[in-house]
Amino acid sequence: MKLRNIKWKGIFCLFLLNVILSCGGGSNGGSGSGGRGLSSNGGIDYDDSPFGAHGQNQDYQTISDIGIEWSRLSGTEGLSWELVDNDNTGNYAWSTLDNKINSAKENNINLFITITSLNQKDAETCRSPDHEPDEFGMSYDRKMPCDLKKYKQFIKAAVNRYGVDLIYQVENEIADGHFWKDTPQNYALLLKETYLAVKENCPDCFVAIGSATKPNFWSDPDISVNPEYFEDIFKELKTYPECADNGCHDIFDLHGLIYHPDELSKGLNLTKEAFDNLKALQQAYSFDRPIWSTEAGFLSEDVEWNKKIIAQTYVKGLEMGIEKLFWRVTEECCEIIDKIDSQKTGTYYAYNILIEKIKGYFGITKLSESQYKIEFSDKNPAYLLWCHSGSCEAPSEITGTVLVTDYLGSETTVNAYQMELTESPVFVEAVQ
Repeated sequence: MKLRNIKWKGIFCLFLLNVILSCGGGSNGGSGSGGRGLSSNGGIDYDDSPFGAHGQNQDYQTISDIGIEWSRLSGTEGLSWELVDNDNTGNYAWSTLDNKINSAKENNINLFITITSLNQKDAETCRSPDHEPDEFGMSYDRKMPCDLKKYKQFIKAAVNRYGVDLIYQVENEIADGHFWKDTPQNYALLLKETYLAVKENCPDCFVAIGSATKPNFWSDPDISVNPEYFEDIFKELKTYPECADNGCHDIFDLHGLIYHPDELSKGLNLTKEAFDNLKALQQAYSFDRPIWSTEAGFLSEDVEWNKKIIAQTYVKGLEMGIEKLFWRVTEECCEIIDKIDSQKTGTYYAYNILIEKIKGYFGITKLSESQYKIEFSDKNPAYLLWCHSGSCEAPSEITGTVLVTDYLGSETTVNAYQMELTESPVFVEAVQ
């Protein structure tokens, strides 16, 4: 047995022991989250909705019309020290962010924003350029700021301006080497300093650790990516008294919930494996924080497949315990408005139907690999059903006349025994 597999199994055993001792578990989600949740911070009710959107240049009116209540600002639209303070003088340019945030608030959209800690004027004071200027004119990689005091002044200024209107995430996909390119120890220090700067100025604000991708928590060394990185961060955080109990973060962000467009079940199983290994690591270090996914969906050219799996991705993710999922809504694979003709896409309708069918749920039960029961406090349950191959029978508890709604909203009324399940997911509800 490979050492890495032994490590994950050992961590998972500690996780199970903690669950048993605390009588934890369950997949109920209050009004729509699948875990312990976060209380209101005075500005946002974090248990309000599990439905989010990710992507550049979002139209907040459109995503609000669908029923989405969360959006992520990242990259050049996020909280970038370089863009807000280009000359590193403390003369902050907030107008672009102000416009985005005001537009979101006008449409009742809550915001999750990613901090980019690189400032080129800061970087050149303590290190040499890492490469020739890229397409954005950047010559330095994202590493620990040279002047942490000045960086923290930037964070405090942002928090004083926006306060509880934002959730503050410290960098993006930190273990993969695409964005953040420094050591886990330096990342832990950056997280600590950012967390303390945020909390000092806004005790009710929430901070998210820099996101992971699903391969960071796969056990198979042939497909995993830098699986030791987050454990090294957690080890370092334990050495700081300010972080030893809380990990200096309130939310963990896990990206990439679906892979393998040719095999949905494999993608869902790998998602579950990553989630379980992450939960085990959290439990081992006593950093049990809610898990969100602010980038959900598969970056592929198969547009038809992507809109078909929205319902399966959400229901499976929520059932396993992910509290909020942000679908990619502006990228070509998954866009909700066609960039060429400006018309609503199939993804728009698929996401809208999903929200219509499961909003307000309080529990999701997995009946089989392709059958899920969604329960509500004020109405009969709904079911999400599909069939991978062969003959798939509907759950025996579904009887009588039922309303069958496909993933794009087309409805039929049939007797339960007449239902024919295919690879395309359908929602099934009893006819009142």
